Amino acid sequence: MKTTGIRQQSWSVLTNLQTGQIREWPSVSIAIPTFNSVTRVRRCLQSVFAQKYPSKIEVLVVDEGSTDGTLDIVREFPVRLLQGSFGGPEIAKMAAFRNATGELFFYLDDDNELTSSDWISKMAFPLIDDASIVGSFTHQHAAWNDPDVIKYLSYDKLQRDPFLAYFSIGIEETFVESRPEYTVCRFTPARTPPQGLLVSRQADIQRILESDALSENRALDIDLTAALVARGRVRFAYVSVGIIHHFADSFKTLIKKRVIHVKRGFLASYPNRRFVWAATSDKDSMKKMVKWIVISNSILPLFISGFRKYRRLGDPVLLLEPLVGLVLTDAAYYAFLTDPRGRRVAFEGLKGLVGR
Repeated sequence: MKTTGIRQQSWSVLTNLQTGQIREWPSVSIAIPTFNSVTRVRRCLQSVFAQKYPSKIEVLVVDEGSTDGTLDIVREFPVRLLQGSFGGPEIAKMAAFRNATGELFFYLDDDNELTSSDWISKMAFPLIDDASIVGSFTHQHAAWNDPDVIKYLSYDKLQRDPFLAYFSIGIEETFVESRPEYTVCRFTPARTPPQGLLVSRQADIQRILESDALSENRALDIDLTAALVARGRVRFAYVSVGIIHHFADSFKTLIKKRVIHVKRGFLASYPNRRFVWAATSDKDSMKKMVKWIVISNSILPLFISGFRKYRRLGDPVLLLEPLVGLVLTDAAYYAFLTDPRGRRVAFEGLKGLVGR
């Protein structure tokens, strides 16, 4: 394994930019899709431009026609602004990638906020330290003034609600080696967490786009992680620096985002997705889906689960588990059943389940 030979030194030494321990830090490009983000984008950009990073940081903001003052805020910062009708944030991220010049690339949603001035340094370090690491990622958490439902979701490192947690694995289940500045994770095709915010080498992303039959418009999200793993690139780094994710300003907004995600995200690209929460073509997957509908709508199993977490951790927000599980599950199925594509997918899954 190729390393820089500095892993044993303390992080305080590594991040002291005067030591010169790492001679050449890679340049970094950051993509930030925006649309009517006037209440969110300033704190996102402020956290990016507060970074103390010893190499070039390029910020590409991709705006899809904001009309609420978002662009006035964006123009206060030294960013590269791309404007157009891209058809959603995933496509906007790809537009940014095509225009990026950095050696490392990652995206931020405009409701993300970096937690410290050395955030990028900490996230870039594993890729410098170990050539076998294909990407680094971190956990997401709420801010002190976020709604209780977001604080509840943040007890999961990926802010997965009970519905999503039931159909995927957590970060901790992939840990294979602890190092002073990060933890090495091993993903497999059957065991890949739904992690999209990945700091990766630009060259690796480009190779994936050229060698895999991916939809270029939707590769830069959890599909990128899944595609890398499918190509045998299975070693990732978890860095505990964290990132604030202002997921939603209310329960109502959270429900609306779930419906939008299903219709504009999942269903719009389902046939070409590399990361699929539940495959309707797989009978076992469909059985699991039906089982979850029963669990979430029965209330009692999630009430018991949430109460046990509350007893262990003492935070009343954990008692929201049965409500969050029920409402967000039913919101997802509502999105499916009110969309012709969703009804078609559901019908095909039910046919496979009954063996017809």
